[in-house]
Amino acid sequence: MVALIFEKPSTRTRVSFDVGVRQMGGQSLVLSGAEMQLGHGETIADTARVLSRYVDLIMIRTFEEATLQELAEFSSVPVINGLTNASHPCQIMADILTYEERRGPIRGRKVVWMGDGNNVCASFLHAAGQFGFDFTFAGPPTLDPDPRAVAFARERGVTVAIERGRGPR
Repeated sequence: MVALIFEKPSTRTRVSFDVGVRQMGGQSLVLSGAEMQLGHGETIADTARVLSRYVDLIMIRTFEEATLQELAEFSSVPVINGLTNASHPCQIMADILTYEERRGPIRGRKVVWMGDGNNVCASFLHAAGQFGFDFTFAGPPTLDPDPRAVAFARERGVTVAIERGRGPR
């Protein structure tokens, strides 16, 4: 049994995880933020301990990274990060899989990200550090990626470039 917690709702994430669990012969229990007392009346630690008694895996799509971290700390079953405001690793796993299915190994390639240095951008930087591809961010300074994600990639030998331009033409 897989608990799918959606503090932050998403049709695509819900369908993807629910269908994936069923295709592998499992069952899912979908819990919305409105149905839960996550951090309000029931601590996140208590929720993690109780859910761990009933399910084999927990996926959470939430706002705060701290919520994910606390849930994982007190859970006795694996916890999957379905999304936080700081990261979106499942999206990057899907993107890299799609890239490799179409173009071959991503190691040694360059990924260019234009726009907002948001949670998806941060997860791409973490993936660059894990999978060995270079990363270029193009956007205004007000939308720069998280410096910790940039440092993570650079510490692993990835070339990370920050490019400035005059905007789209």
